[in-house]
Amino acid sequence: LEPIDRPGLERLIMQRHRRSGVPVEFLEPPDPSPLLRRRLRTAIGSEQKQRVLREAWFDRLFALTGQDIMMALFYWIRAVEMTESEDRLLIHWFSPIRFDFLAGFSMDQAFALQAILERGLLTVEQHAETNLISRQESHRIMESLGNAMLIEPVVDGPSPTRFDYSAIHGETAYRIRPLVVHPVIRFLRDRNIVH
Repeated sequence: LEPIDRPGLERLIMQRHRRSGVPVEFLEPPDPSPLLRRRLRTAIGSEQKQRVLREAWFDRLFALTGQDIMMALFYWIRAVEMTESEDRLLIHWFSPIRFDFLAGFSMDQAFALQAILERGLLTVEQHAETNLISRQESHRIMESLGNAMLIEPVVDGPSPTRFDYSAIHGETAYRIRPLVVHPVIRFLRDRNIVH
């Protein structure tokens, strides 16, 4: 897939939704920013107000998910509510999924995430060679990332529909789970490990 920008993400989600034929109504956030509040006050009519809310909603979505389409669709599903009369969908403002636990990660764990991110996938042995550490230390670090549900084994054939983590296996290659790629990148940027 090609990288997607903010308008592209909105287009993708709305085109996917239009197939349902159900109109959408973007609701005001519980605590709008001063800028959004001012833009809503100056909006003339409900149609213009909906454009302002839709733009702000998708701005927030793109800021949280970046180019991660799976995560964006996940947030969309979390935000949607069908009215009782089923004549339209209400789009609520969503709270971001919190990844605060990443702040407690060591630099060894952060560099392991960086190595996996840069290579796409990594075995315990490759990680040990890349970071010049023992295989046992590499296994311990990779195990901690697996326990945090940040990495998953790369399997041949169709991907399993459910991910069950049990333990790191030395010869298996691991990748960052697609739903957490953007939060991991944000964490690594905050640590000045990637730019």
